[in-house]
Amino acid sequence: MAQTTWMLGEIEVEVTGLFTTHHYFQTDAGTVAEFTFPAFAQEAEYRTAEGRELVMRKPRWLGTMHELLDGKVVRGTADRAGFFRRDIVIEFDGEEYALEPEGVFKWGWFLVDASGQQLVEFQPRGAFKQGAYITITSVVDADLVAFAYYLVHMRKQEEAAAAGAAAAS
Repeated sequence: MAQTTWMLGEIEVEVTGLFTTHHYFQTDAGTVAEFTFPAFAQEAEYRTAEGRELVMRKPRWLGTMHELLDGKVVRGTADRAGFFRRDIVIEFDGEEYALEPEGVFKWGWFLVDASGQQLVEFQPRGAFKQGAYITITSVVDADLVAFAYYLVHMRKQEEAAAAGAAAAS
């Protein structure tokens, strides 16, 4: 299980596809990883340039818990901090982290460690573009960054579905 860490830098996530989407993690050196989010599925596949594969999924249809699987080993879990809260508590390799929203009317997210130090910032690419800019501000495990991106993406999908349902009623 060869793991990598990412240090200071920026990754641009470019998205292709209509129903099943592919999210390419782009750096100056090229594509470092790819996510595949199949349409109507409860999981996503993450592949690094070296060929490592991880699965991120929602183990139950109801609820807000998600998990990161490396083979058959659960390396990370995540769940919302409370029913009316937007932040997400992550346990990854025995350490605790949190995904915190930038604000009420903003779309950005921050990954912070247990001491509150900001490790990664996620910002949307633009109002009409899918994908994100990932700014890494500290040394961090690449799999943790991928899991956090997955959670931000899924949270954005849930909020869009809720807004659509509210507009339809």
